[in-house]
Amino acid sequence: MSRPWSGCCCYTTGLVPKATGFLCKLTNSRPLLFEWSFVWGCMFVRQWTFVIGIAFAIGVGVGAQLPTRTVTPPASAPISIGAFFTPGTECEDRIIAELSRADKIDIAVYSITNPKIADAIIAAHRRGARVRIVTDRVMAGHKSSMIDELAAAGIPVRINRRHKIEHNKFAVFDNRRMVTGSYNWTTAATKYNSENCIFLPHPAQEYSKRFEVLWNAYKK
Repeated sequence: MSRPWSGCCCYTTGLVPKATGFLCKLTNSRPLLFEWSFVWGCMFVRQWTFVIGIAFAIGVGVGAQLPTRTVTPPASAPISIGAFFTPGTECEDRIIAELSRADKIDIAVYSITNPKIADAIIAAHRRGARVRIVTDRVMAGHKSSMIDELAAAGIPVRINRRHKIEHNKFAVFDNRRMVTGSYNWTTAATKYNSENCIFLPHPAQEYSKRFEVLWNAYKK
């Protein structure tokens, strides 16, 4: 079985010295392998023929031995590796579920425009959870950004003032659970984009440490 990586770090030279991003190495490649085969097959369809593309997606997917495209553990189950993909609401729903039960929430996300997720963040803050957010300066000024609403609700927000872009897409819940991947917390990422998000427990402390670095770096 192959060993996949995920995170917000694009394979570009610009991200190495100038931006802040994160990669997460995973041990279970089956969900991502099947999604890759599905996307590759769909792209193949557009370039060649429907029959060949679908056959490729099905063939590689069967080889991965997965009956579905996502791994969806029950919300009440102990957190383990769970991979989700968009278009679809799995990432959005799982993030909202984590926000609703965590007492400490550290969010480092490039763009936040999804009103459902923003409402869940505000609800967590109002019930007494400790919430902090770091985000990108340019995206925070976008007309669809929810950052002003989150800050107006009393949530501590710090804007990137050091790196070229704040390109992370991760959150840590109670220093024990986390989400990362390519998924921005946006409506477009849920409804239209091909994205992934991965929930897992084991690197949460490392991500908590990185959040503190960013939090201190973006202090005014």
